[in-house]
Amino acid sequence: MSKYTLDPCPFCGEQPEINHIEAHSHSFQIDGFKMPDHPGSCVIECACGAGLIDSDFNTVATRWNTRAMPLPEVTIIEINTEVLRKENDRLRDALEKCSHLAVGGLCQMTHGGTRAFCEDIKLHVADVLKGGAA
Repeated sequence: MSKYTLDPCPFCGEQPEINHIEAHSHSFQIDGFKMPDHPGSCVIECACGAGLIDSDFNTVATRWNTRAMPLPEVTIIEINTEVLRKENDRLRDALEKCSHLAVGGLCQMTHGGTRAFCEDIKLHVADVLKGGAA
């Protein structure tokens, strides 16, 4: 007898059935072609429709009992949409308060002093994002 026992079906959890098909010859033809002789096989079948076939019980049992590696556990993070909406609104307001800088920036770039003006923009935007005045 075999050293293998069968695990339950990975799809439905039921115990599968084992069917041994002995080697045999076919004498009938289909469309002029003779069916090849069957060398014998072992079939594992479950009532849910899952199954495997291979040349012998040990081979098919090994395949049947092989399971995919389980997926790692995933931590689901709840997203507080209200917090995200408030932060989005805060950033949108800050951007609107700073929008006048873009027009001023174009004037400064055409008249020189660009580096100093860019530093002023950074400081102003940082102040607005912290809740300061625009």
